Amino acid sequence: MRLRPRFVLVPLLSGCAALFGLLVATPARADTMSVAVPCEDDGVSCGVASIGYALKDSLPIEWGFDTGWVPQGSPLQVHLMAGLYANTSVSLSGQLATDWPEAFLITAPGKKDGARIQFHYGLEVVAEAMVQVSVFGQNFSWTGPIPYVPQVDFQVDADDLFDTWAFAPGYGASGTSDVQKLAAVSIGDIIGSSIPGIDGGFELDAQVELTATYITDRIVVRTTDGLDVSGGALVAADGETSTPAVSGPFIELDVFPEGHVDYDGQIHLIPAFYVSLLGQNWNIPVADIPIPFSTKQDWIFDPVRVHVPLPDLSVPTEEIDFGEVAVGDEVLRAFDLENAGEADAYAAYLVSDAEAFGLVDGGVVIAPAESATGLVRFAPTRGGPFESVVTVASNDPDSPHLAFLVRGVGVPLASVATPAPEPSIGEDGTCGCRVVGDTERAPASTAFALGGLALAGLAARRRRRIR
Repeated sequence: MRLRPRFVLVPLLSGCAALFGLLVATPARADTMSVAVPCEDDGVSCGVASIGYALKDSLPIEWGFDTGWVPQGSPLQVHLMAGLYANTSVSLSGQLATDWPEAFLITAPGKKDGARIQFHYGLEVVAEAMVQVSVFGQNFSWTGPIPYVPQVDFQVDADDLFDTWAFAPGYGASGTSDVQKLAAVSIGDIIGSSIPGIDGGFELDAQVELTATYITDRIVVRTTDGLDVSGGALVAADGETSTPAVSGPFIELDVFPEGHVDYDGQIHLIPAFYVSLLGQNWNIPVADIPIPFSTKQDWIFDPVRVHVPLPDLSVPTEEIDFGEVAVGDEVLRAFDLENAGEADAYAAYLVSDAEAFGLVDGGVVIAPAESATGLVRFAPTRGGPFESVVTVASNDPDSPHLAFLVRGVGVPLASVATPAPEPSIGEDGTCGCRVVGDTERAPASTAFALGGLALAGLAARRRRRIR
């Protein structure tokens, strides 16, 4: 069965999100590379890489807020147009932790107070005034711009920490500015000599309320050829995705979050417009002109390429045939293990039938680009053929189990009697007979014993450089 490595994404988010203007962009090729290192609590089948994202944008907002002439039918009316502007900066940082070999399983556990949202914005206002009054049957009318309505930085700030990743419903930060005076001009500066004898003035105060809600829509994980991993994107804090295991010394994935900010608020424009002419007075009957607004801005971060070193173990041996071995003797044979990967390979040896076969040790740790030697023992306990499978279990995500066949034949030792020679008659007529001694057992094979000792010495040679 082929097993698959697992990824765990451990994120942290911090940043500044201003009113409007979150940049929308399609992720480009990953220019940032982060290399995973062994996890602190599990260096055998886990790696962790730091990842970070940052975007900054300055974007003026269109003139989308227009009061029209208010109040309709009044002798004094104002027409106000407001625009908001902002500097926007958002940064995110976190970790991509990987473990295997069950699967490349990708999750995104959040971190308490690991995220930050801030916003700051300003306001521009264009104002016009309309005067339509009648005094003693004479009509006076004027319409024109109100000068000296400045651009104002309201210093509306919010600075909140919240838990990453803030999947839906997200996290909202709110702020309200103080009431600030935008304009205070005399009627003479507005109208000039258009209506002789007119007096009065125009003032404009403003206040802004805002709630900005950040939401991570998904965390995208893609292969380096631009394809989303087979399990799709992460869309919840406890969600997961996966991708098949790969063969080779490493795996690389491009990771980036996609999110948006929902903005809901109101601009409060508070005009004061008063006119005095020929002993009569007029005031604009409007105390507050609220302008509600709501908008959504998307942000797609540039991807970070995560390079995860992996073990890549191979066992060149396909079969070891011990041939014939006398019952009671023991023979050792060597097999090589090669790690062509970029991470340590942890290998353990198992044998399927321990009746006649055994392993000299239980396993080995093989550094990247190194090799090691294992020893398998054949000691038949009876006559006849033996066969078993040696399995090498490792933390190689693509090939966690490698196996090869071992076989041999046990040869029993039989008791052998030396035959008695024919009697012979000597010249002196006596019998020239020889007495046959006790039956002898055939000695064990000295060659097998020496070979076993020679191979046993290989156990000390744990590693060599792969060529």
